[in-house]
Amino acid sequence: MELNSNCLDSISTQGRKKFRHAIPMWAWADRLNQAKARKRWSGKVLAEVSGVPKDSVYKYLDGKVEHPRGGNVDRLADALAVSPLWLREGIGPEFTKLPIVGYLSAGESIVFADDLTQGAGYGEIDFDLGGADPIVIEIRGESMLPAYRDRDHIICSRMRGEDIDNCIDRDCAVRTEDDEAYIKLLTEGDKDGTFTLESYNRAYPTMPDVRLQWAAPVVWVRRS
Repeated sequence: MELNSNCLDSISTQGRKKFRHAIPMWAWADRLNQAKARKRWSGKVLAEVSGVPKDSVYKYLDGKVEHPRGGNVDRLADALAVSPLWLREGIGPEFTKLPIVGYLSAGESIVFADDLTQGAGYGEIDFDLGGADPIVIEIRGESMLPAYRDRDHIICSRMRGEDIDNCIDRDCAVRTEDDEAYIKLLTEGDKDGTFTLESYNRAYPTMPDVRLQWAAPVVWVRRS
């Protein structure tokens, strides 16, 4: 599939300042309570897991502190598996990690953890866009079936130069040296500095020994 890609708009420093002054500074306490409630933790448990003093945690939860000292916000965010920027300012995605609540083997039904409400599960995965150059691609039509459907939105993290080698065997949005853009499975090329672009749809042939300006591994898909 050939595509047109657009970079996600970044939030300027000036824009962040305006955003901060548009809401009460203590509004972060609401997000802290929200994240704590999702974990079904008490303030005492949050203090123990985060390493933040219990008295400070209770003050934060009560909205009595506008500007937490030191790295307390980072410690709380790490314990609650949320983004520090989201917790502090309400900017950006909330989650940095998501729980694995079940697993599926071929031909079997999903096996869930026994007590999901208490945070049990099979570990966590990072939910981080990664890199400093995310882009969003919207799929149009059926050329990417069966992997991606019409109107799916794909978030990718763009890499250049030698970093492209880290994209091998991953689905990627790519831009070639000829300024063509695709979403393909990226594998090693036969020649130095080249890559092979493979399609899931058999109607589109494999493209061998392609030189790339950049590659952006798919990190998240929002289904239509």
